[in-house]
Amino acid sequence: MRLSRWWRYGAVAVVAFLLFAGIGTGSAQQAGKVVVNGYGGAWDKHMTEQVIKPFEQRYNIKVELIPLFSAEAFTRLRATKGRPDLDVVVFSGGQEIPAFREGLIDRLDPKLIPNMNRVYSLARFKDDISVIAIFATTAIIYNTEKIQRAPTSFKDFWRPEFKGRVTIPDMTNTSGVEFLLMAAKVNGAKAAADIEPGFKALAELKPNLVTAFGKVAQMEQLFTQGSAWMTWYSNTYAADYKAKGLPVGFAVPREGASATQVTINLVKDAPSRENAIRFINWFLDATPQAAFSRASLYAPTNRDAKLPPDVAAKVISYGEENIKKLVPTDWEVVNRLRADWTKRWNELMAR
Repeated sequence: MRLSRWWRYGAVAVVAFLLFAGIGTGSAQQAGKVVVNGYGGAWDKHMTEQVIKPFEQRYNIKVELIPLFSAEAFTRLRATKGRPDLDVVVFSGGQEIPAFREGLIDRLDPKLIPNMNRVYSLARFKDDISVIAIFATTAIIYNTEKIQRAPTSFKDFWRPEFKGRVTIPDMTNTSGVEFLLMAAKVNGAKAAADIEPGFKALAELKPNLVTAFGKVAQMEQLFTQGSAWMTWYSNTYAADYKAKGLPVGFAVPREGASATQVTINLVKDAPSRENAIRFINWFLDATPQAAFSRASLYAPTNRDAKLPPDVAAKVISYGEENIKKLVPTDWEVVNRLRADWTKRWNELMAR
């Protein structure tokens, strides 16, 4: 009888432990899972091979990658506020600022995410509302068969010999915003809010446009078909297209290249908060940062992420000093004015 009683007490203790640990329950945290958005294509491929698989093997935590571009992820966070189905969100269009203000993402704690102390100071947001994980260099992608001499100026987009051969990202795309800002800057603007020179230049560019695109799949199709010879996009996509056999080159004009920042963020009320924090710290670690950079040519922000010279040259913005050479985007201004700019952009393109 005594053995039976102790057996029952032991069984109760084991069950209590399992419930506390989350084994056998339905929540994402207890099941050892973390949900992150991805951008599809080469991004998801490199993220899976260089970051996610090693993370899963090391921590025995399953990562679910959901294809959602930045704007789509932001919309999803708004729609699921208080009951999110994402744990970590990656933004590349400045959405982290309004997302924090709306209570959609949490402040990051360097004590829980120690690799934040290893990133360049320029990668950390004020009050640690977000952190830049990687940078891309956005400049000119061009068809090397049609354009034998690499473009040297941003104003080459307006050259008459490229009539009907230019494609640019639209305002739903981060690179479209960067193109408009660069057009304004090159034509005399002194601040991001001074956008009039950009719209004037955009109107003058219309004869050279074959079309504008929102999704990168359309850009790839235009280059594959030979319809477009030039665009404004990141070095990472130029490398991907070249690997697929497309005749493309990448050129940084003398006016500079745009700094496309990719931030990693902790979703407010994340179902798997602890796992999310662990994943963010992992993505900021020097080893996965270097591995992801070698595969994708994004620039790491962890100062300890080392790249061989040949890879560093292709990354272009490798190292803090090279990142500082990129033209930054004032996302505070952009987020305030983007709706109006988008309306004007659409009206201009519809004429």
